[in-house]
Amino acid sequence: MKRLAYLINLYPPYIVGGNEMLACDIVNAFRSHGCDVHVITAKGPQLDDIPHVHQAFNYNLEDRADIFQGGKALSAFGHLRHHVFDLTTYLNVRRKLQRLQPDLIVIDNLYMASAAPLLAARGLRCPVIAQVADKWMIYLLRDLRLLLQTRAGPQQVLLQAYARLAQPLLWKLGCPDEILSISDFMKRYYVEAGYPAGRITPTYLGVDASVYKPRSKPHTATNDLEIVFAGQLWEGKGPQVLVAALGLLREREPELTLRLRLIGEGNDRYKQRLRQEIRQNGLEDRTIFDGFVPLERLAERLRNADIFAFPSVWDEPFSITLPAAMASGAPVIATTTGGTPETFEDGDEGLLIPPRNPEALASAISTLAHDPALRNRLSRAAVTRAQQTWSFDAYIDRLEQHYTDAMQRSKRAG
Repeated sequence: MKRLAYLINLYPPYIVGGNEMLACDIVNAFRSHGCDVHVITAKGPQLDDIPHVHQAFNYNLEDRADIFQGGKALSAFGHLRHHVFDLTTYLNVRRKLQRLQPDLIVIDNLYMASAAPLLAARGLRCPVIAQVADKWMIYLLRDLRLLLQTRAGPQQVLLQAYARLAQPLLWKLGCPDEILSISDFMKRYYVEAGYPAGRITPTYLGVDASVYKPRSKPHTATNDLEIVFAGQLWEGKGPQVLVAALGLLREREPELTLRLRLIGEGNDRYKQRLRQEIRQNGLEDRTIFDGFVPLERLAERLRNADIFAFPSVWDEPFSITLPAAMASGAPVIATTTGGTPETFEDGDEGLLIPPRNPEALASAISTLAHDPALRNRLSRAAVTRAQQTWSFDAYIDRLEQHYTDAMQRSKRAG
């Protein structure tokens, strides 16, 4: 593999969640393997001094909170520009790719970037692989109504007409040669949307064992426990469910001192709502907002966690945070949404509960709080599973093999 073009909607140091941090790790890994990797993304002054990063998408990553976290409502033109097609983005990406002449193009995530980068990539004579960690490609190419739900009459009619008349053409012109899905759950979703099953391969994810090291001390019997949540602070990740569960336990089991540590950022509107629910549940004196933390500190927080809670209510495709917590030796409680059940064995390496259920979450936390032996057993099994199945090196090996195979198939075909 000589030259790889990597297209993504945002890129570190501009961070909203774990996906862009993982993308940076992937790019650095392939560069360390001798590949010439070029990232094509949006604009931002903090990217100016990174030589292999090209600013081509027509929006500013300084505005990422407004764009990606719902901080500002989009106008009709904004919806068109971010969800349908942006000519400036298309022309910029096209020029960059024509100059780079990559051997392979990888599309990581184009949510809020429109279908323009994907259409520009499909115009070159090299294979295009999409790595899908969520439903972004379905929104852009198949059915925008799944993302933009409106009850307004004229807007609804317009959206229905676009999905029925224009998106079939986008699907035909923009579909990549292959898809690498983040889980079997996501593969099934794209198959149901009409993409050929034989051209989709689940690759999952991997975590760096040199960063996420297992805890050195066993879990002990104590009533003073720290519950850690790590992820984007938004309703879909379910921190409000965790707050409600801890509120129940504060009332029912006052002998337990359960402290909540929230790691991650979100828009101000949701954080205000979350703080209000924390006050209503009497948890102000037991809650710490860490905000965004660097990986080394995140790894430390996970190693020190008595319990890691992952209460997602949306169809979580496959979160990198769960394997990271498992590798760190944190006993995990997670919901059964999306691809999460593919991460660990329920009862052996963690506990699975139904989503949107504070009662079930409170019960699971109580069980672990009163049973240090169970916490240790789950911790040891989770570390083993993470080291054997979810290592970052094995993940890069899988990606490299898929990339190489795709280029060889392209050469044979033409």
